[in-house]
Amino acid sequence: MNTKFFSVICDLFFLAFGSWTLIEIFCCLGGLSFTSMLQISVTIIPLSCCFMVYCGYKQETWQHMSKQEVLALCLFICSAALVTLCLNRPDSDDQTYLGISILVLDYAEIPLRLIPSSVFKSGYAFSSHELLKSALTYSTGIPILFSHYLIIPAFLSSFVILIHWKLLKLLIGKKWVIGIVFFFIVMLAWGDIHRTHANFGLVRLFQGKACFVSIIIPGIIYYFLKYHETSQKKYALLLFFTIISGVGFTPTAIIVGPLTLGVLLIANIQFDRNQIKKHLLLATALLVPLSVGLLIIFYYGNVLPGVHTAQGVRQHTTNYEMLQFVLGNGYRGIFALVCFAISPLFITNHHVKKGYRNFVLVCLLLLAVPWTSEIIARSTHYSASWRWLWMLPMPLAMCIVMGSLTELYHNKRKMPVGYICVIMLSLVFILSSKRLVISQENYTEFTWPAFKIPNQEKIWIRSYEEYGFIRNNYIYMKKSNKEF
Repeated sequence: MNTKFFSVICDLFFLAFGSWTLIEIFCCLGGLSFTSMLQISVTIIPLSCCFMVYCGYKQETWQHMSKQEVLALCLFICSAALVTLCLNRPDSDDQTYLGISILVLDYAEIPLRLIPSSVFKSGYAFSSHELLKSALTYSTGIPILFSHYLIIPAFLSSFVILIHWKLLKLLIGKKWVIGIVFFFIVMLAWGDIHRTHANFGLVRLFQGKACFVSIIIPGIIYYFLKYHETSQKKYALLLFFTIISGVGFTPTAIIVGPLTLGVLLIANIQFDRNQIKKHLLLATALLVPLSVGLLIIFYYGNVLPGVHTAQGVRQHTTNYEMLQFVLGNGYRGIFALVCFAISPLFITNHHVKKGYRNFVLVCLLLLAVPWTSEIIARSTHYSASWRWLWMLPMPLAMCIVMGSLTELYHNKRKMPVGYICVIMLSLVFILSSKRLVISQENYTEFTWPAFKIPNQEKIWIRSYEEYGFIRNNYIYMKKSNKEF
């Protein structure tokens, strides 16, 4: 079996969700309703996917996958879904996100921009991730709690694995299997503080910002490198839709998505006519998020001064403070940063090694400048002081290093020194702190699949300014006298 099936499915996800986000932006600005959005999507998205399948893969050369690799990948996908469903870490931000999904269902027939809530006059107006959950409930009658906490997150977990599989296979070849194994270790162990990459991973895929960190950032890196390797324009197109998909997942992507692509472009700039043309083609992916960002600033007026830190919003911060804020100050954070710095040394694909290496070097340079976090936050949004660090693919870097270490052998006796190193490093990573992702310290339990809310009888919905009462798995809202 070759890689075609899994690879095409992953590509079509970015194309489909990016199209869904574009349609949502068009409908919101054009004065169309949610039902109109669904009708347009049912036509446009299948046609775009069929066109990609028909035209995009005629000249593609597919690598062979052994039965063991296929089985391993399927096992990883199923395991990711299981972990996503069973990790239970409630988050108060869902008082907003769940409210968006309910509002759209409540006002499905009126223009999106006229929905009576301040949420639709902010960056969340373009959160197509929440509308995807509404679409599933609207189309099938499934309660919104199932769509929000169980079905859509489990579905998205498969693409967390698929994009990391594609990227690891591109960078280190067949060593991707060990890389994905360690990816699960990271996702289950790295809970040192609230904002680690793992706490925006499988444990929190019911929120768009976790999908951005775990799916979109690796996707941007993959399609950029793949385009530079092959010069096939379909990868530029997929990069375009990946950037747009990020906007649909979280307003943070309006800043961090273009920043990630911008660093990739700057890091690999060449003053050659053909290379400049290629870079300009890739740069067109920046048009939509930058346009949306300008709209939010000048039309909606969403501008907040200062920088976000552990002590709240302040006037100044440093990269060192933000690294502690996101990575923690223990062994795991240091290990992640070291792996990121040395990961280019382990890349085996020489066609993309330089592109990835240059990206890492520019990121390290940005980290070396003490005021990068403050400059980015003051230029964009106060929370970007730490969220820009999401562009550093720390889990990926650790997977690259750990997967590559398995090839170390003792020359004379062929002893599996590499596997011993990986096992030892994995144990140290797990045991270095009691605050695992699954731990009381991290406010996370491993339970049967359940709604990730602290109270199974009610949840505060900010957009309605009232509690939604849960009855037979449906949310009842008093103001609208409806169940969702």
